[in-house]
Amino acid sequence: MCSFYLCGCDPVEGNLFLKEDLGVNKTVNESCQNDSLGCLNQEFGTTIPAGGYDMKIEASSERMIQLIISKKLTLVKLELNLPKGKQFPENGELLLAADESGQPFDFLLGSRVDMRNSEAYSGNESCAENILTQVCFVVSGSNGSQPREKCEMRNVLAKGEQHVEYYYHTIDQLVSVQFLKTGTQEVKGNYRGSRSSSNKVYTRKDRCELYRPYLFVN
Repeated sequence: MCSFYLCGCDPVEGNLFLKEDLGVNKTVNESCQNDSLGCLNQEFGTTIPAGGYDMKIEASSERMIQLIISKKLTLVKLELNLPKGKQFPENGELLLAADESGQPFDFLLGSRVDMRNSEAYSGNESCAENILTQVCFVVSGSNGSQPREKCEMRNVLAKGEQHVEYYYHTIDQLVSVQFLKTGTQEVKGNYRGSRSSSNKVYTRKDRCELYRPYLFVN
């Protein structure tokens, strides 16, 4: 299930710095043709050279973490298995050993989630409401008769305004990763990334006051 803490449609974006070359396992001849980043015409081999990179962390499935590492026109996608009993943390750490993830390095991820509310706001917003009103229209004549006007009662959507009170609820997530030499605490690379999500929360919505004369939604 897609959640804020790890969701493919809302990846964590940040920067990776490799102190030394990083060996990786990836699918041979994988294509970037359908990638959301756009098709990049080059890819790393099975070793990513030391240096700085952009990196995204997202979920390719409930039991898989995907890393997208890129620099200019070069890109590689890595998949790390999430064994049963382990999950992407909200606040805390996740350690994946090489024999768990399927990658030739240990993977230590730390996550911190902070939530905050803005000050309260108030004002008027547009709204719409169904009303029963008389609608008239012209119908074609039949058998040579003249067109005529016909009126009937219909439910239509009318525009208006309503007074509202609300605040914004924001979730910030900071993620750090260490790429470790297998079975040791030796750090081969460091990553720091973040993302933020904000939602409008209404605490009051008054009745929709329709404009007079009525303005109908097209």
